Amino acid sequence: MRADELVLRTPVAGHLPFYLLILGLPQFTGFMGDNDVFSPALRVLCLAMGLFPAVVMIGQSRTPPRFSPRGLVVAAHPAGYRYHPTIPWDAVGRIWTNGPSIGVRLRDPDAVAGSDLAFRRRMHRSRSRRGADLLLPLPAETRNRPLVADAVTRFSGGRLRLERAYVDPVPGSYDVVIGDNRAFLFLLLIGMPTLVPWTFVYAGDASPVALAVAVLIAVPAVLLGLRVAGPLAAPNIIAPSGLRLRVAHPLAYDLTVPWPRVARIWHSRHGRSPAVLVLLDNPDAIAGGNERLRARMRRNRARTGADVIIRTAGSNMDEAYLATAVAHRSGGTRELEHVA
Repeated sequence: MRADELVLRTPVAGHLPFYLLILGLPQFTGFMGDNDVFSPALRVLCLAMGLFPAVVMIGQSRTPPRFSPRGLVVAAHPAGYRYHPTIPWDAVGRIWTNGPSIGVRLRDPDAVAGSDLAFRRRMHRSRSRRGADLLLPLPAETRNRPLVADAVTRFSGGRLRLERAYVDPVPGSYDVVIGDNRAFLFLLLIGMPTLVPWTFVYAGDASPVALAVAVLIAVPAVLLGLRVAGPLAAPNIIAPSGLRLRVAHPLAYDLTVPWPRVARIWHSRHGRSPAVLVLLDNPDAIAGGNERLRARMRRNRARTGADVIIRTAGSNMDEAYLATAVAHRSGGTRELEHVA
């Protein structure tokens, strides 16, 4: 690495055994028995679970993000087969660290993308889900915040500084995306054990008992997986226009609440997890004809006194940060209360 650039390279060797295990599992089970009906399905599933992240990680290692005096150099595709043209520092509006990643908000992402429509869609999707146009991996080997902060300040000529997400004040024009950093890991922990009983079925032991056990494990795993995948597919958003929420639908937004319709908002604990609870003004009118959403809000109010429950566990957002976000996004018209 040259002295005039910082390369955020992701190591591959330490993770390859895990992905090789996933890729080898369907081959092992496929040759164990003569069940030709199910073994192809298991092979495709395991190949998808292991091959895609392996390709992405190898791509990130081939084309790692680079910081230089000329600007940011990032891959134009998650697989990392080519670099996008250098993004000058003047085009960067904000840059911050968030655990294992660096978030970047651009002043005009469409202008940066140019004619690359795939890169433009990728940035729009990242902004709507994570609040950042670019999410750059920050490997543990280079997770030295002073080193990265010094590079950002020095290369940008002192115009930018590396913020710390959930600690620095929230800029008033940005949406606050309440995701869950644990969601993908939870999906893996749910998915891998679910495959264990199916391996015996695929290997040739298709007895009714084995099949019944596999189904009994798979059904609740799928239902739990849908719940866990919600923060990945549609994380709750605090925006200047109001709240964009996923309440009754497991994987999509189904409720948009303007700030004038928020009667009360407070921070408390829901069970053993921290949460933001919202009481709405005339929730039935806001739900419209969505009976499922209306029923869910009625159940929430009966149990907690709030129509909407926004779980914040796994988001790394503490109460102080959320209070700042609510005050800024609502233009000072709403204040996040504290309820023990």
